[in-house]
Amino acid sequence: MTVVLTVRIGRIGVNPMETEEYGLDRRASALKKAGDWSGAIAALHERKALMGVGWTDDKLAKYLQHAGRFDEAMAEIQWLLDNSQRYVEQLLGHRPASVQQSSRAVHCMQVHRAAALICKREGRADLQAHHEHLAERYGAIRARLEPIAREAMKGSSGGSSGQRFPIDNEGVRDEKAVFEMRSGE
Repeated sequence: MTVVLTVRIGRIGVNPMETEEYGLDRRASALKKAGDWSGAIAALHERKALMGVGWTDDKLAKYLQHAGRFDEAMAEIQWLLDNSQRYVEQLLGHRPASVQQSSRAVHCMQVHRAAALICKREGRADLQAHHEHLAERYGAIRARLEPIAREAMKGSSGGSSGQRFPIDNEGVRDEKAVFEMRSGE
């Protein structure tokens, strides 16, 4: 029997520091340092557009808050939370569910910590306490899931190769491989 397997392969052999995404991040940092918050935010919006669901950086939310755009910063936090499941599925869809859930808990914990910091800087103690509480809850979830995820990875077959195949990034291509399957394999 012949099976055709299609796998999405990322840019192999490309230095991450030579990507457009990295250049936009560096540009945003330089513009921030120069005091051009609008330019820095625009560069991060452009980077986010390139990365799609792979965008997990809370830097844009923090820059928006620093620029006096608190409501937009909180909308960005909400976007990060709303897209966390899709991000984890893209990144770890080939891993056991417990690994995915544990990773999502870590991601949400980090986003809520960033939200708490933004709220603290804005003087919003009510929202700060809310996000600190949610960060603690996600931390507790992660603590419960981590040992389960570790065991699942020990017992999983084929999912522990360490390879990751991004789905929505620019430059990703489909590669087809044909495998001959012998009876009994």
